[in-house]
Amino acid sequence: MKHETLSKQADFSVGILFVVISALGFSIKSILVKLALSENPNPILILALRMAFSLPFFFAGIYFQKEKLIFERTIYFQILILGILGYYFSSIFDFYGLEYVSAGLERIILFTYPTIVVLLNFFIYRKPFNKKEIIALILTYGGILSIFVGGNFFIDRNKLFGGIWIFMAAVTYAGYLVGSGKLIPLIGASLYTSLAMSIAAISVLVQYSVQFPVYQLFNQSIKIYILSFSMAIFSTVIPVFLLSQGIKRIGSQKSAIISSLGPVSTLYLANIFLGEIVSSSEIVGTIVLISGVLLISTSNKE
Repeated sequence: MKHETLSKQADFSVGILFVVISALGFSIKSILVKLALSENPNPILILALRMAFSLPFFFAGIYFQKEKLIFERTIYFQILILGILGYYFSSIFDFYGLEYVSAGLERIILFTYPTIVVLLNFFIYRKPFNKKEIIALILTYGGILSIFVGGNFFIDRNKLFGGIWIFMAAVTYAGYLVGSGKLIPLIGASLYTSLAMSIAAISVLVQYSVQFPVYQLFNQSIKIYILSFSMAIFSTVIPVFLLSQGIKRIGSQKSAIISSLGPVSTLYLANIFLGEIVSSSEIVGTIVLISGVLLISTSNKE
């Protein structure tokens, strides 16, 4: 009995570690993108390289779980739609937005996705709000308003444009999560993630091949390749799989709380590596926004 208790505690600790590493991995993505865009201001090229480096790992994830691939055709179709909606469109919108807003603010705006999940559940499934969720929504979007005002988003049209792109990325990712809720229990988180990410990666590469000469992917600087490979491994493959395993061990609510490290660490790292300065009103808005997201993430029981 004692051995079983220790085993559960160890498993719980491993789950926390997985989510922490995942949050930190996701938090450096926008910094790496910013550094890459300073070398080559083509967001689609940077995203295509990121996906190209990621794709073999997701193909491997499918290959090693191929015995689980037998399910109805309608499920394949749903995965296709959600892969395009979630990781393809959200990635495209996110990279477009990073041309105009700071890495820190990108992560903060993107972090609104849990509240958008609640809103989508209300509009799609008519799931009513509880009092906690209403307060959380007010806090979250009050925080966003403070950030937009303090960051002069309504004066600087480029920043406003970038903020809208990032928010659209949050909306599409939230739509992906809402749709994923019914599929993950059927086929498993790891296989589902591998399939959805593979679809998104292929979609990005197809878009790039239509818009730009493919040979340009092979004549970039060493720095671009290092940054893109780092994005693929440390901000895509590792965080995606660790988060799914972390949620499996400690649950979605605790994972959401730990994941709030992401926006804070992005602000800190962006200041160190990019020299980004955050105004006092943006700091206040960030605190209010994160408070709202944490409140909505704990509004339902595990």
